[in-house]
Amino acid sequence: MRVPKDKYPSRNLTAHAVAAIGAAIMVAAPFCAEAAPRWSVEKAKAWGEANPWWCGVNYIPANAINYTAMWDKTGFSPDVIRRELRLMTELGMNCVRFVMQYKVYEDDPEYFAATLEKFLSLCDEAGVKAMPIFFDDCAFGVNTDPVVGRQPEPLEGWYAWAWSPSPGHTMVIDEREHPKLEKYVKDVISRFKDDKRIFLWDLYNEPSNSKLGFRSCPLLKKTFAWAREVNPSQPISSGIWNNNKTLNAILLENSDVVTFHCYANRENTAKRIKEIVKMAGGRPVVCTEWMNRTVGSTVKDCLGLFKEANVGCLAWGLVNGKTQTHLRWGHRPENLPYKGPWQHDFYRGDFTPYDAEELATIRAAVAGAAFAPSRPSNPLFEGWYADPQIRKYGNEYWVFPTASDRFRNQTFLDAFSSRDLKTWVKHERILTTNEVRWARGAMWAPDAHEVGGKYYLFFSANDAYPVGGKRKDGEPQKEPGLEKYGGIGVAVADRPEGPYRDFIGKPLVDRFWNRAQPIDQYVFEYKGEWYMLYGGWGRCNLVKLAKDFKSLVPFEDGAMWRDMTPKNYVEGSVMFERKGKWYFMYSSGSWTRDDYCVNYSVGDTPFGPFEFKGRVLGIQRPLATGAGHHSVVCVPGTDEWYICYHRRPIPSKGPHHRVVCIDRMEFGPGGEILPVVMTE
Repeated sequence: MRVPKDKYPSRNLTAHAVAAIGAAIMVAAPFCAEAAPRWSVEKAKAWGEANPWWCGVNYIPANAINYTAMWDKTGFSPDVIRRELRLMTELGMNCVRFVMQYKVYEDDPEYFAATLEKFLSLCDEAGVKAMPIFFDDCAFGVNTDPVVGRQPEPLEGWYAWAWSPSPGHTMVIDEREHPKLEKYVKDVISRFKDDKRIFLWDLYNEPSNSKLGFRSCPLLKKTFAWAREVNPSQPISSGIWNNNKTLNAILLENSDVVTFHCYANRENTAKRIKEIVKMAGGRPVVCTEWMNRTVGSTVKDCLGLFKEANVGCLAWGLVNGKTQTHLRWGHRPENLPYKGPWQHDFYRGDFTPYDAEELATIRAAVAGAAFAPSRPSNPLFEGWYADPQIRKYGNEYWVFPTASDRFRNQTFLDAFSSRDLKTWVKHERILTTNEVRWARGAMWAPDAHEVGGKYYLFFSANDAYPVGGKRKDGEPQKEPGLEKYGGIGVAVADRPEGPYRDFIGKPLVDRFWNRAQPIDQYVFEYKGEWYMLYGGWGRCNLVKLAKDFKSLVPFEDGAMWRDMTPKNYVEGSVMFERKGKWYFMYSSGSWTRDDYCVNYSVGDTPFGPFEFKGRVLGIQRPLATGAGHHSVVCVPGTDEWYICYHRRPIPSKGPHHRVVCIDRMEFGPGGEILPVVMTE
């Protein structure tokens, strides 16, 4: 973050400083022969391929006037940070960059380590990775040497007037102080060298800025050497921020991943990206600072450039606050009232968006990157599972399947989560029959929803039959039968992975209407009301849920259910809206046979009428048969759809040999769902 002077724009050093740097540095090579070497291009590429497209912000809480205030004992605010990072979760952003303040560490190393740990836990809670910065030369006001304790309040109209560098210009210049900084760098990296919440170490932000010139170079060189001695599992870097060739050579030759700053309009941003990618020589590239609306560096014009080039990007600021970075660089109180464009940040201090269209663009770009850089492989995870329900919570995808086994062994439900759809974490037994007193087995087809901070899991249990065991309509059993009493239940938890508990102590639906077995529920929202499709044995019903999910409520005409049975319906309902049309998908055939498949119909409302359209997923030899009982997910902010389903691999190892897979679901020009191509 700086006041730029050149075409990108950035700030040039004086000729004297350039000469001094050249004299001080004989070669731009790694600085410690005994330390770990710089990552090879191959290792750096592997890191890039294993990670998503990075898109995030340079973060400082709105209630902090500088990074000293962010970390200090008098200013650290976990509740504020949690609330603000939640905004990133809603946007789908996946990373934050921030300066750590050395003076806070010097004052109390253990406090600082505990505070950094807390901050990283808040990042992890929000689903974002961290890029810590050790040193920063930037200064915008009178403070060039930070002091711990309560920080000054803002001066209205003065951009970042109390910004505090780290460790401060005096310590940067005085090499007698550098042993203290060495201890700091090595201590912090050693504590977190294998921490997966940190994706990259940024060693030094804009070395030589604020008129320090060549005097920053000794500390810059040493910091690279200290980091190499610790040898973290994460890459290290320091970003190119101006056009000084000598300084940039140092940065390029010592960074594992190439980082840079670019506050420029679309034309110059595109040019700079090409230049840096070429300089990187195959290494991953991340733009660690961008977005200045006053010079044309905007979401509308530039975000797509970064994504198209697979160059990560972190804009400056999230929530506007005490730093007053809505003002133009260098703005002073004597120039009030400020009439220029809003410079940085996505949200105002009251958490309202500065520009809602920008946020929609970000959601679309980042959400689309969730599947990058390559398509997931099938099956998604090990084990025999069926009836998968896929949901997206924040930056994570969740799949809730049925355990594919004999009915009497289906006494539990597992879940799986992933941030990239390639690496999955198994969450075992999120709900079991021990928590549902009326359930004995056949726990099927979980359907999960997050509402008001709670997670609701709808499920069916016991393979219910009507009174007397006959497949005909009947009243709910007045007393539970010995074997086949059951139906559709609902459980609740505070987290998507549970543990879940029975929400109402009995089935939500335990009766037979329209000869529809109470199984295979699918819950959806329409115009502020919640509805549930369900049914087996070739019949499908629609019911309306109470707002607390504890009971059913009648429709406007007093009816408790509506017949929704479409052509060739068997089970496994799915309902979703796209471009004003409602799609009713379902499974046909027999789940035990090869002919199991997915058909669909289309209507103008979720209540119908629906026009039958045909089959979209079925037998595809020699890969698999029995493909069905699916769910769908749309990447938020895009028209990119995926179908998650189970199928029977060829050769089959038995009636319960089903595995969970995912593939693209595409639409034709008339809105028709194109036949899904199963992949390995």
